[in-house]
Amino acid sequence: MAEQPAISVAGLWQVFGSDAASAFRRAQDEGGSARDIACRLEGHGCIPAVRDACFEVAEGELFVIMGLSGSGKSTLLRGISRLVEPTAGHVSIEGEDVLAASKARMTELRRSRIGMVFQHFGLFP
Repeated sequence: MAEQPAISVAGLWQVFGSDAASAFRRAQDEGGSARDIACRLEGHGCIPAVRDACFEVAEGELFVIMGLSGSGKSTLLRGISRLVEPTAGHVSIEGEDVLAASKARMTELRRSRIGMVFQHFGLFP
């Protein structure tokens, strides 16, 4: 039996704009690829910042998220840690459903299991 991943992300979307959640549901209901859904969202004035992100990270694995400025890296990390609420998808940390966790539980997870260094934070004097 394969070990459970330390982090699992499936179908994660982060959409910004007026009534983004409703616009996402309508676009998704019409079907098609992630690209089709993103195009429909853009047509409704929404910005799909994270589009259908899917990956797993094994315990002890070094995992890198790379991309150009503005490509959604920080937004993805904020969605995983629920500093912003994802529009859709699933996130689990060591098998625990992060998106179903209470506010108090998320505070505990951030203190004990999730670490993040924000961009433009002064690490060096």
